[in-house]
Amino acid sequence: MFQNELAAAGLPPAEVVSYADLIADPDALAKIDDGPAIVRQDSFGQDFEVERGLLRLGLEDARALGASVLELDAIDELEYERGRILCPRQLHCGFLRVVEAIEKTVARRPQWRVLQSPKGIVDLFDKRVTSRRWRGEGLPVPEPLDVEDWRELSGPAYAKLSCGSSASGVARFMVAGRRVSVITTMEMTGGRFYNSRRLRRYEHPEAIDRLWGFLRREGMHVERSLSKAKVGGESFDLRIVVLDGEPEFVVVRCSRAPMTNLHLGGRRGDWEALRSTIPAASWESVTESCRAVARDVDCYMVGLDVLLEPGLERHAVIEGNAFGDLFPNFVQDGTTVYARQIARLR
Repeated sequence: MFQNELAAAGLPPAEVVSYADLIADPDALAKIDDGPAIVRQDSFGQDFEVERGLLRLGLEDARALGASVLELDAIDELEYERGRILCPRQLHCGFLRVVEAIEKTVARRPQWRVLQSPKGIVDLFDKRVTSRRWRGEGLPVPEPLDVEDWRELSGPAYAKLSCGSSASGVARFMVAGRRVSVITTMEMTGGRFYNSRRLRRYEHPEAIDRLWGFLRREGMHVERSLSKAKVGGESFDLRIVVLDGEPEFVVVRCSRAPMTNLHLGGRRGDWEALRSTIPAASWESVTESCRAVARDVDCYMVGLDVLLEPGLERHAVIEGNAFGDLFPNFVQDGTTVYARQIARLR
């Protein structure tokens, strides 16, 4: 999609260095001509062979962290299973190794313009880091909770895989007296965890223990759950794409479920209709938060999930996404997200 927009703008195609290349050779990026260039890093998407390569790279680091690991022989024997969650901390450690290799290369190329700083990408993939740092800087974020056991929760809360994205490894705990239930994207089958495209509810303590134990072992962030404003009887939040420090695109995500992600049954709402109902001072506060986050992570593009509370007067930055600009078939103000990025860069 990005290449298509380059062509539409009359520009030559970007030269691609794949994750597979970087896994096989950490210096693969350095083999590009060292003249002036713009460097954009994107997600590795859904590529099973890349995942296997990242698992190999992350094995020793994940073992040192006490996370669950797949040994090299087990990785070699892996077969693709749709939706299976494979040692997410080990996979992420491998991803960090790739980012480290990119950082070393760009440090030797001062004439390159790097759109997302490697450090910014690393921070955005750790919800524990960004939550506490942004809260310390005075930005409105959900209150982080330091709890060892889910039985310590006194109200609704989210437990999240700290390095997860696309609602992978997210569980919402609902507390009513002694009764606790969990809504999550994770499905437990035969001792394995899978990402499910439909939300599941667990109420038995043993099942909740398994979910909690998995998230703790892989690196967990816990935060207080905030109430979302509603439109048309559905809760909503906003994905705001910030380009060059300015909020440029807003996607309204509506759902009757706690998670509004579009792949989980959420739908895109009408931003123009909603925008007219948000008080000017409230929206200016949202845009200032977006600018502050963009400055903090030093990324030309960052996708922010922002929650507006009932009444539309208060907001919270739920989390940031280093690769949060993928919106197929989405046009706002007559242009796509990628076309706007390219135009601004020119």
